[in-house]
Amino acid sequence: MALARTVLIIQEDPILLRILERLMMINHFECTSIRNLEELDIESQNSFDVVITDLLFEGVAPRDFVFHIGEVILHSSLIIITSMGQAEVEQEIFEQKEVRGFFSVPLDFAQIEKLVA
Repeated sequence: MALARTVLIIQEDPILLRILERLMMINHFECTSIRNLEELDIESQNSFDVVITDLLFEGVAPRDFVFHIGEVILHSSLIIITSMGQAEVEQEIFEQKEVRGFFSVPLDFAQIEKLVA
């Protein structure tokens, strides 16, 4: 039996969080969900195949947040889902090697599903 792929979802919006959880479970991911990085249990698993996160967190610049994620959570790929649709921010974020996707709200969930399938 193959090991399940793992995903960490970091999303403050509870509705979007639940939708993303369901999408990832349908695609056979073992899912961990938190509302912000403060909720991450340091004692638990800190290695994931995929991290799906927002960029908008109080007091943290988007680029700094992506850099911080890379330092505290081992992952193979990072998918950004945010209501911040500024092209300049998107370009800066895509310069990070592990970023596989940048999606602005409203979302096309089919595109996200293709990316993780």
